[in-house]
Amino acid sequence: MLEGRNKKVSLAAFTLIEIMIVVIILGVLTTLVIPQYSKIMERSRQSEAYTSLGVIRGAQVRYYAEYADYVYGTVWSKLDIEQPTGKCFSYGLPTGQGWTSTCVARGTRDATYQNSGYGTYTMDIAPDGTITRTAEAGKSTPP
Repeated sequence: MLEGRNKKVSLAAFTLIEIMIVVIILGVLTTLVIPQYSKIMERSRQSEAYTSLGVIRGAQVRYYAEYADYVYGTVWSKLDIEQPTGKCFSYGLPTGQGWTSTCVARGTRDATYQNSGYGTYTMDIAPDGTITRTAEAGKSTPP
C-alpha cells in the first residue's frame, strides 16, 4: 500500500506556446476560408436568378415563336408566366428592340441583402440562353 503513495501524479496541461500556435493556425485558416465562403454564398444566391431568368427566357422564346417579336417593358401579361419575385434579385424585360439582340430578360441584384462587396449588379440572359453578369462601377465582377 505504501507503493501507491510514493508515485507522482502528473497533470496533463497545455503550455502557453501550444495554445498560441493553435490560435495562429486558426487565424490563418479563417483568413483563407472567409473569402471563399462569401463567393460560395453569392453563387448560391445567383441560383435564384439562373432559374428565374431561364423561365423568363422560355416564355420569351415561346412568344417569339408565335408572334415573331419579344415582349418589352412591363407587359408581363403577354407572356404565359407571371413576373418572378425573388429574395435577392428583381427581374425585368427589355426596354426596346435593340436590347433583345443580347438580352431577353434581366435580373438585378438587390442591394438589400449583403452580397460580399459586389454591390448591385445585373445578370442578362440572351435569346440563346447565355447569361452575362455586369458589375456596377467600382465593384468587382461577381463570381
